Order: sequence, then C-alpha cells, then structure tokens
Amino acid sequence: LEVFYPGVQHSEAKQSTFIKSIVVIICIICASLVGVVEKLGTVYQVAVSLMGIAQGATFSLFTLGVFFPRANSKGAIASAVASLLVTSWVIINAQLYALDGKLRFPGKVTSIDNCPASIRDSFNSSTSSLFNYTGVGSPVVADSSVPLLYQLSYNYYSLLGTLTGVVAGLIVSLLTGTPNTATMNPDLFSPYVRRFLPRANQQLHHNK
Repeated sequence: LEVFYPGVQHSEAKQSTFIKSIVVIICIICASLVGVVEKLGTVYQVAVSLMGIAQGATFSLFTLGVFFPRANSKGAIASAVASLLVTSWVIINAQLYALDGKLRFPGKVTSIDNCPASIRDSFNSSTSSLFNYTGVGSPVVADSSVPLLYQLSYNYYSLLGTLTGVVAGLIVSLLTGTPNTATMNPDLFSPYVRRFLPRANQQLHHNK
C-alpha cells in the first residue's frame, strides 16, 4: 500500500485484505483466460505471440544502438512504437481469424500410426510425403480469405517486430538528422561497426 499511498500508515488487517483482494482478482483473470486460450489455441502459442510484441521492440532498439551509429533518439522511439503497433496489429487480426476458425496453428504431427516397420527402406517415400503434407500438422492452416501477412507463424512475430522497428528507426533517424559520430565511444558498438567510425575518434577513446 505504501506504493499507492506513500506516507500513510495502514493497519496489518487492511494490508492483509488488500493482498487477498489482489489474489482473488488475479485468480478471476486467470480463470477467465482459460476460455480465451481455448478459442485462440495452445497456451504456448498465446504466450509466444504476446512475448513477440515486447521482444521485437526490445531487440530492434538493441540492434539500432549496437549496429547503427547514425540512429538517434527520435529514431529509437519511432522504432519501438512502430514495432509495437505493427506486431500488435498482426497478432490481433490473426487471433480474430483464429476465433472465426479461418486460421489454425495445429503444430507438428506426432502420431506414428501407419508408419512402416522399416524406416530405412521407405525413407525417400516418407520424406516426400512429409514435405508435400498440407493437412493438420502443417505450421499454419489458413482459409484462402486470410491475408498472407496474418498467416505468418507466431514463431516469427519477434522477427517481424525487429525488422519493422529497425527500418522505421533508420528512416526517422535519417529524416530528423543523424548524430555526430566523431563524439561517439566506439566501445559501445559492435566490433564490426567500429571500423566505420572516424579513426581519430577511436584513437581518442583508446588513449583514455
């Protein structure tokens, strides 16, 4: 309670009631999400999809800072915002199509029914059948009405957010003015990028 009401003394009974209320609210939310997850897919799919939003934005900022000396603060903000918006938009629309039954992520086939006794003798035919398989068990099963962007596997949401953030960050940085690389510390960048920084600047920081 001190976080919400600093400087105010609260009795132990009131603090206990507050904690119990939080537990009850969290339990209700978790119980409600069970029905949502049942409609959206597996828990793993939903978790990876939600993590993709944060991971894409975070990694795009990291990539800009380490590999692109020309990126500035405005570009970094634009990178994070663009990554969050685009990834969230794709995930929300993909889940809406999943609720309508037009998009499914069934996962890999784990059944061994009808598998031949000798795998070695039928390796070629089994491999061919696996690569040509498009039914339940393929990475994404989508209706023809679902746009290709929303058919992207949830495992690539982080990559989508990263690429979107880096491109948006670089464009905004170029439009708003790139920083002076002569004042930058080369130790903050990747070794592959340091060679492109001014040599005088590298020598100055090395002597320090």
